[in-house]
Amino acid sequence: MQSLSPLQLLPLHVVESVVNYVAGSPRSPFFEGKNIDNANDDDDDARRRAIMPLLWVCHNLRAIVHPRFCRVYTLELGVRSSTVSAQRNSWPKCKQKLKYPTHRLSKELVLRLDQWVIFDGKMLKVLLSSQYNADSFPSVRLLILDFFLGQPHNPSQEEAATIGSNITAFAEYLWKMAPGMTEIRLTGRYFTGQVRKTDMLNFIGVILQLYCYYNGVAQGNNYVEAFVSIPEAKMCDLVHLDCKFSDGPSSRGHIIDINSDHILQLVRHNAATLQSLFANVSKIKDVSDLILEPSGSYTEYPCLHTLKLHGRMIVPTITTRAGQQLSQQSIDMMKRPVFPGATPFPRLQRLFVSIDYPFGDDTLFRGNAATLEHLDLEVHSATLDIIRKHAVFTSGSHPKLQLVNTVMICETRASHFTSAEEKMRFELGIGPHAPVRKINGLVTKQVLPLLVDYTCIRVLSIPGASVDFWGVISLIKSLPLLMDLRTSPPSFGPKPAGIKLNRLPSYMIETYAPLSIRFGRWYFEGQGNSKEMAKCVLLLALICPTFGYINPAYYRNDHFMTEMRKFYNKPGFEPHAARLWPFASK
Repeated sequence: MQSLSPLQLLPLHVVESVVNYVAGSPRSPFFEGKNIDNANDDDDDARRRAIMPLLWVCHNLRAIVHPRFCRVYTLELGVRSSTVSAQRNSWPKCKQKLKYPTHRLSKELVLRLDQWVIFDGKMLKVLLSSQYNADSFPSVRLLILDFFLGQPHNPSQEEAATIGSNITAFAEYLWKMAPGMTEIRLTGRYFTGQVRKTDMLNFIGVILQLYCYYNGVAQGNNYVEAFVSIPEAKMCDLVHLDCKFSDGPSSRGHIIDINSDHILQLVRHNAATLQSLFANVSKIKDVSDLILEPSGSYTEYPCLHTLKLHGRMIVPTITTRAGQQLSQQSIDMMKRPVFPGATPFPRLQRLFVSIDYPFGDDTLFRGNAATLEHLDLEVHSATLDIIRKHAVFTSGSHPKLQLVNTVMICETRASHFTSAEEKMRFELGIGPHAPVRKINGLVTKQVLPLLVDYTCIRVLSIPGASVDFWGVISLIKSLPLLMDLRTSPPSFGPKPAGIKLNRLPSYMIETYAPLSIRFGRWYFEGQGNSKEMAKCVLLLALICPTFGYINPAYYRNDHFMTEMRKFYNKPGFEPHAARLWPFASK
């Protein structure tokens, strides 16, 4: 197409709509609703080839299409040899080539690194002789460092003397290549039997040094997970720190230990700028050290809006002499420190705690009642006792709280709740106006009626509750704003007296319709009786005109869909075929 074509003058918003239609719209005949950025390897080539002709239509189309194809750029630096190999992760495999380097359009840069080609200086020499010079990636904002640790290597005395300078030179050059990066993610792999643990620890310390000017080699026995982001102006002012390392290609959950003092020093130094922090902890001291400095003063994180504490907490064993008894309060004090004068997180918005609560007071919640929006607690019931004791959540104390998720991983004898009803009332009292409510753990059928007083709930998750079809109807009826419900697979429960199956659809419509004009989604967690579930879904569809969505996995379950179609064709259900067809035809 000629460069003077009238299409060159198409407005940008028109071009954007055309590209969205071809590349990702649900109505697109080319892509069947799949976004080009999320296409699978099996079909991405054909899908992307369909959009390639748009590159030659006009400049605006090129400006929109190119970044989509070039969003992620990967460089392998010495992973298999002392060379640089590159690929555009989203670029079509067809032969069309661009007239200018596409890496300048990339938003994400993935670097797969091998430690020794950095240590010995070979990689810097290779980079200097390649096309990737200073400012090669001006559009990159996210840098993903993926470490591959090869065979163990014992450097000579001469090599060891130059490792520090080689690392510094490599770091400076890498920063010049992508000067606009604002976020860094660190991941890594090493293989047991091939790499010594000290090699792994040294390399992690080196990576921290690369981008944070953090001096010192990491070693020791504790690892704090952190997701690190660096503002444009200052290299060493972190916004988020997150590193994940696995023991082999198929390992799950294994975490390399790093001396906490190294990470804590880095976190404390950036306390004024940190916006979010992931901490994988194994001891209560790991958490308390984030707040209490060696000098005895408290560290404050004025910009922190997201805090996630997770891991396997190792609680110290309390040993006493024979016959000596310790009160529960004494045990709690020995386990959990208190910081009465600290307000470490004054602007916290999102709090995730999946460890035993690390404090004996309300330290985590102090000063952020006006800002907290998302609360996710996966804790022992004793944690709720501490929260209740310090009156953290009182009427109207957290006006912005939108989501509350409580998961009891252990019901302890030390709990001060006298009954399941009392504990349920307390959990519901945490953000009573929150529209999203997730209650996990031991939720009995007897305490479900307590939910009816919280009419503001729009999304309710009670996967641990045993509730039948009639209980679900009662919940939907009592919660007029409810749109999404997540439960265990339901049983139908006792059938209404004197009502046969062929009369059941008309009975439900006469008695309950319309049950709700907002309810639309019902998710099941776990396995259940397909026949019972199919009957519940179809009957609910008859009395809820807006209900139309269940777990997609069940539409791929042949047994469930067979039962669904059986009910669809039964007498009594046939007159409502138009309403039920969307469920039975999946």
